[in-house]
Amino acid sequence: MLHFSFKRHILFLIFIPISIFSNAQEIERPARRESKFLSFVKSLNYGGSIGGGIGSIGNSSSFSGEISPLVGKYIADGNLFPGIGFTYLFARESINGTNFDYSYYGPRIFADLMAKEKLPNYYIHAEAEALNVPAFPGSLVDLDRIWITNFLAGVGSNGWSSERRRTYFMLLYVLNYENNKYVSPYPLIFNLPLVLRFGVIF
Repeated sequence: MLHFSFKRHILFLIFIPISIFSNAQEIERPARRESKFLSFVKSLNYGGSIGGGIGSIGNSSSFSGEISPLVGKYIADGNLFPGIGFTYLFARESINGTNFDYSYYGPRIFADLMAKEKLPNYYIHAEAEALNVPAFPGSLVDLDRIWITNFLAGVGSNGWSSERRRTYFMLLYVLNYENNKYVSPYPLIFNLPLVLRFGVIF
């Protein structure tokens, strides 16, 4: 009996550190995951843009203004900046002296392509956005709404304050404007579906 009790104590002493080590590993794993997640979050860049336009066709004139927060990450040695954002856009259309106000909103994905060594102050921008829009513009009742997709592309100019921080100006063209022209929030500028944006990334 004494021999059996001694063996039981030995086994007990062996399993205690094993159990403690196993529990310590389980505690460390979430911490490691959390540090990787925080590291990824810190590697992201945040910012946003404001934009708008004024245009007129025949007896109607229109104005639009937008605000778009965004988040993205520099990759490919800083020459590519993909990201996601959200757009809220307010538009006012005046038809024969009557004003119609509309709200538009939705997500967007985008990418900025740069050649930082050769042309650090210029880039090419492309994006796709989904917008929730009024189904019947020109109506005083804004109840029925639909989703549309816009594809935009254009060029931009950078003003760098550090390797990751910049201000920018963009001139974009709505590639599929004809498909959505009756519900599009973007007024024609010089009879073209152009979008102007100014923003900052930090």
